[in-house]
Amino acid sequence: MGYSTAVDMASNIAGMTNDANTLGDAIGMHFRGNCYPPIPMAMVPVGVEAINNIVEAEICRDYEMLDKPIQLPDGIKFRGSETVSSIDAVEKLFLGAFVDQLLMDGQQLEEE
Repeated sequence: MGYSTAVDMASNIAGMTNDANTLGDAIGMHFRGNCYPPIPMAMVPVGVEAINNIVEAEICRDYEMLDKPIQLPDGIKFRGSETVSSIDAVEKLFLGAFVDQLLMDGQQLEEE
């Protein structure tokens, strides 16, 4: 169920306006309904930034962006750090379907 449900969520945002709220809403639904245990909603902005970074890295062929650090919300740590790399965020938050769908649609999201 996980990946295919995330693909459905991502494909639904593809036809909409290309803003972070729409992507953020889809990520929030993914975190609440597609992940067990549910991922905290405080991680939605991290997910949005990570997806943006990975999509931009693929489009621009700037693979240093895969390691671009993202600040985690207060009280959340990843491997003892208050930051997480973009690629780790996408992998550990199960956001690959969103990246794949956006790349297939040829869309690039604007930075917030």
